[in-house]
Amino acid sequence: MKAYVEDFPNQILNALQRCDEQTEIHPKTFNCIIIAGMGGSGICGMIFNDLYKNNITCPVIPLQNYDLPAFVNHESLVILCSYSGNTEETLSVFQQAIERQSYCIAMCSGGILAKRAKELQIPCYSMPTGQPPRASIAYPFVFICDIFTKLGLLKDAYAELKNLSIFLKSETTELKSLAFDIAKTCLHSLPILYGFGLTEGVLIRCRQQINENSKMLCWHHMFPEMNHNELVGWAEQQPHSVVLAFHTAFDVTRNIKRFEFCKPIFESRCKAVLNLYAKGHTALEQSFYLILLGDWISCYLADLKAIDPTEVKVIDGLKAFLNS
Repeated sequence: MKAYVEDFPNQILNALQRCDEQTEIHPKTFNCIIIAGMGGSGICGMIFNDLYKNNITCPVIPLQNYDLPAFVNHESLVILCSYSGNTEETLSVFQQAIERQSYCIAMCSGGILAKRAKELQIPCYSMPTGQPPRASIAYPFVFICDIFTKLGLLKDAYAELKNLSIFLKSETTELKSLAFDIAKTCLHSLPILYGFGLTEGVLIRCRQQINENSKMLCWHHMFPEMNHNELVGWAEQQPHSVVLAFHTAFDVTRNIKRFEFCKPIFESRCKAVLNLYAKGHTALEQSFYLILLGDWISCYLADLKAIDPTEVKVIDGLKAFLNS
């Protein structure tokens, strides 16, 4: 898994090359855009929306479920992301989108989704095979940026993505060192992740990686919503919990003030409170700096626990049960 994380900057460049191989997408106006996908395939829609929702006038809705909202119709775009091409929730959404005559774009490494897209002459972005879906998020993220650029909804993102690759590669050594120290603190603990404006998709990605790679439970919440209920739960001692606060330069100022009040409460009740500060000049760079930091933390936790980060037998068992 660590090799995949270290290769992430190169995946960005490889994904950009694959964009040139896709069928041309013509600019068109949509009443909404759905980005459907699950787990490691689906998180990119949320990360993209976090970054660009204030710049795109068309409603963009990440979807992690079986069913399309009722308002999706023939004037809607449905982007379907499934690494395997066989994710049953995404295929369910695909079938409904076809029935409603929505405009569809697929991205996968093969499977039923690729086959159906070819049959229906639907644009389909190709991902490389043989990787865990969570190790391949550069591809769908870059593909989504490419789609929105070609639709005229996003300014040319290609230069920014190339700069992102260079930036992340330059930060690899520091990220690994910082992540190892954080992992040592989080070992045998329950990580609690908090964000302050930009980062919910980043927090969910980190939670997913700790769940799958580190085989640990983890939870996240965002300020200010956290202050309206969860804060009361901190009345109890949490001696086995570690708070990881994910900071960017784009956080909401009032949320930081809220955290200043909450931090002493956390510190008095949990094992540790660690502040994770993003580096980078842009929201894109800062978000993916924190994403890779979370990826490395999850890998080092797996090392410290002496477990295989790629193993997901319980999910394989669930799939077998659902197919029985």
